[in-house]
Amino acid sequence: MSIPDNQMLDFQLVVAGTYTPIGGQSQDINNVFAFKRTTVVNPHSNADFITAWRALVEGTWLAAVSLNYNMDTLRIRCLNDAEDAYADTTVNSPGTIAGQSLPGFNAMVISKRSGVRGRWAQGRCYINGLPESGNDGNEISAAQLVLLAALATDLNTAVVTAAAANNYVPSIFSQTNSQIETNPTTVVNTQQQTVEAQIVVGRMSSRRSRVA
Repeated sequence: MSIPDNQMLDFQLVVAGTYTPIGGQSQDINNVFAFKRTTVVNPHSNADFITAWRALVEGTWLAAVSLNYNMDTLRIRCLNDAEDAYADTTVNSPGTIAGQSLPGFNAMVISKRSGVRGRWAQGRCYINGLPESGNDGNEISAAQLVLLAALATDLNTAVVTAAAANNYVPSIFSQTNSQIETNPTTVVNTQQQTVEAQIVVGRMSSRRSRVA
């Protein structure tokens, strides 16, 4: 059973994509973001949120990544209701930077901080699709860093829906301190304060291609 609208305060957005560097294996990439709703006067709408998020972030994201990355689907659900299913929106939009790109275990990194102390209230976002033209050894080139910083700014900007005029601020969700498997849920979701595009290329061993 759905919870009342005024209790729908915390949301999770999954940006589901596919990354296929030239000569490499295709990898499914899920970037997960949290939001805290700050207005409850008007009813929440998944469709309105997705429309507003796409207008704010999608263009900047795709401008910062290789055309070997494809943003496939946007999935949103309310964290306050354990029974709320993801609502999916098909995007199917590729990145815009031509040329070859680095393997999937290399990524651009955006650090996220809240105003609360503790590792659980901080986070990182790994953006796949780093083009070779934007790589300078173990660092991101100056031009690529500008693109990543623009994306970081948009990812730290509140999503405001046009139709219902609802505000959703980016936040940092603590999986460890929350209980979202059964109702009533307990959601620990702290408003995000600052972000920073990192110059060092991130390495993720979990995304290395394994050889049998």
